[in-house]
Amino acid sequence: AAAAADVAREVAKTEEARKHRDDAFKAAFKAALAHEAANLREVRRNLRRAAIDVVVPRPVRGMVGRRAFAMAYCDGFKVTDEEALAMHAVDREALMIRIVQIYAQQLFVDGFFNADPHAGNLMVQVRGGVAEPVLLDFGMTVRLSERQRLGYARLALSAQQMDLCGIIAAVGSLGGSDGGSAVGSAADSCAPSSGAASGASMMASRRSPRSSSAAAGAGACAGVSGSKSSSKSSPYEAGVAGVAGADD
Repeated sequence: AAAAADVAREVAKTEEARKHRDDAFKAAFKAALAHEAANLREVRRNLRRAAIDVVVPRPVRGMVGRRAFAMAYCDGFKVTDEEALAMHAVDREALMIRIVQIYAQQLFVDGFFNADPHAGNLMVQVRGGVAEPVLLDFGMTVRLSERQRLGYARLALSAQQMDLCGIIAAVGSLGGSDGGSAVGSAADSCAPSSGAASGASMMASRRSPRSSSAAAGAGACAGVSGSKSSSKSSPYEAGVAGVAGADD
């Protein structure tokens, strides 16, 4: 009888522990769904304010639950679907420039971005002959501090300008250098001098007519808007170009 009572108590403890784990998992999952819905709303609001042509699904009010949440339906096809791109005569270069512009806005201007930008989270929607990116899955996002946002913007701007000393300074501002590192040693040689200027000129003169993808992406974001051009300067251009004189 005593042994049976001990077994019953252990079974009860096990069941209680399992229930506690299940409850904790359900609470965490519900919080994750609410977090993703909030991320969708914030990024959608930021990109609409920036007047960038992009589709971000809208969470359906009152339908963020414990096991799932509903979003507005967005028609489209995968960004890697070459047959669909050809069928709709999508300007692929303009589309990719738009996608780079969208992520540049999130990273360099808003400081809040989707940290999982693989092809499965990107669709293309064609409306009125215009191809617009569709952004999905905002469960993984990153919010940058102002120092980090400016540091990454300086890094992109310096890379686009082939400014080695600017790159080193930007990496250092992001915490990427220390006294004994190669970056820290290189930074010592970047004091303003004619030598540094001539070095930058030499680097610029070696550039191929086909500039690097990083430089092309950063430069193209400044004003190219794909199928629908705008005479206004882009928020990316204002955000990145303006960091040169910004204070940390």
